[in-house]
Amino acid sequence: MKGNSNFMNTRAKVFYILTMIILLLPAVVMLICGSDAVSSENRELAAVPVLYNEEGINWNFFNDSDSYISDHIGFRSQLVAANTAIYTGIFNMSPEDDVVLGKNGWLYYSKGLDDYFNIPTVSDRAINSIAYSLKMFQDGVEANDSEFVLSFAPNKSSLYPENMPANYIESDNRGNLERIEEALKAYQVNYVSLKELFEAQEEVYYRPQDSHWNYEGALKAYNALMAASSLNYDSFADLEFADSYEWTGDLANMLYATEVPFDDQHIPMRSFGYKYTSKQKNVEANHIDTANNDGEGCALVYRDSFGNTLIPYFAENFAECHFSKIVPYKLSDVEEYNPDITVVELVERNIPNLAKSAPVMMATEVQLEEKGYMVTSAKELYTAEYEQASEGTHIYGTIEEELLGDSYQVYVFVDDGEGNITSYEAFPIYEQYLLDGEEDSLPKDNGYSLYVPQENASVMQIVVAVDGVYYIL
Repeated sequence: MKGNSNFMNTRAKVFYILTMIILLLPAVVMLICGSDAVSSENRELAAVPVLYNEEGINWNFFNDSDSYISDHIGFRSQLVAANTAIYTGIFNMSPEDDVVLGKNGWLYYSKGLDDYFNIPTVSDRAINSIAYSLKMFQDGVEANDSEFVLSFAPNKSSLYPENMPANYIESDNRGNLERIEEALKAYQVNYVSLKELFEAQEEVYYRPQDSHWNYEGALKAYNALMAASSLNYDSFADLEFADSYEWTGDLANMLYATEVPFDDQHIPMRSFGYKYTSKQKNVEANHIDTANNDGEGCALVYRDSFGNTLIPYFAENFAECHFSKIVPYKLSDVEEYNPDITVVELVERNIPNLAKSAPVMMATEVQLEEKGYMVTSAKELYTAEYEQASEGTHIYGTIEEELLGDSYQVYVFVDDGEGNITSYEAFPIYEQYLLDGEEDSLPKDNGYSLYVPQENASVMQIVVAVDGVYYIL
């Protein structure tokens, strides 16, 4: 019995030592060999923590150390890859929160799930305010002799739900896209329904392991956008595409740490003649300028990552192009570049962001006629904040929700500091970041925002129009 007990103790000690070696080996490798970790998660890896920084003692040192070790620990890529293999191979689940593991090798972006399930993340009033604000921006663009075209790039799950997980059931609710399209039509915004366009196609134009359309799908979108204008344009009707399996999708890069599988991409078989005239030439850059001696006219394209594959077509068609990912949209860009066409392209899942900040443009003066105004009680029913901007003074604030219906318009009487009063129409937008200091929460729907030329402007009075009734606040 004693010999058997010694054997058991020896085996326990060996097991303990092996366990400690396995647990400590990644840390030892990191300390001795350093880290050659490369992020495949569309983010920067944590930097080496410092005990002191420019502000003195770094009170987040231990948190920074934890982040650094997590990102740079030895064998990290292998461990992440093994974890991914277990989740996807055994449990048929995705270990990455931003990636949904679909059927037949398809991946989906989880940030589009609210739209897939038709969960209302934007109120009807906010939807109406977005549409009305886009109409105001369109009016400003057209006042500068530029045509305006708006589109929303459909989420992959909205177009191709057949490969979504079987337990993901769509609801019968009306989603953000359906409601905003209805409101845009009511306000006569020049809008192109790309979802309707792609649903009418038999061919699939989104890549299985990426969240975006391919180059051929981008050409379809480009032609639809240009067709909504009165401009002549090259439709690239004879353009042919070649299959390439040397691309990796953004969703695959998020999911797999190593050995990211290649995805199919349709490459346009053409030597494009446009040149980059901006310092930034990466398609992910916030601002890109192009020129083409064989093109005609000028285009300003507000876009997101879906616009990466739109760039070649617009840049080849126009003598001058300006591509911007900067939000909010600025009318000063239109005034500076004098484009023949101003395009706004935004992915469906980011529609709520349009309710969080108003376009930047000088407010339009209005003359309000006598309409039998309703004078409200003495209770303060609005707030007003001010910030100086290159455009003048930015005035923004809130309106008491009890006054507002499903839609509203706001008119602000501004004193220039010398007793001169001018009335302007404001965007019915709640400036969420400025008022709340946050961007990720759901949009609110009881604000207003405007830019006026007066540097010492102050609000004298606000009039809110709701269902044809004008309330003096």
